Amino acid sequence: MKTFILITFLILILITPPLYAASSIIQAKGMMCESCVQTVTDGFMKIEGVKNVTINLENQTVTVESDMPIEPDSARTILTDRGYEFIEIQTENPISSINE
Repeated sequence: MKTFILITFLILILITPPLYAASSIIQAKGMMCESCVQTVTDGFMKIEGVKNVTINLENQTVTVESDMPIEPDSARTILTDRGYEFIEIQTENPISSINE
């Protein structure tokens, strides 16, 4: 019985998606192609603690999942240094909302 519980627990750990401390949604302007996606992704992945970057070209959003919230100045610098316009940033903390 103990083995069954241990195996079940390990399977649940393996199939559960990771929870990050923060998810930042950044509204940008000017990203139009896969080269833009790669350029912006590379920029955000250089920030310590960033785990995943997802870009939606249609909505012009960059979603960054990370250990800590992305600072607005950092997001602005990454985008403007690469030729894109920073509009705004919204940060959510999924872990704290689970614990509430």
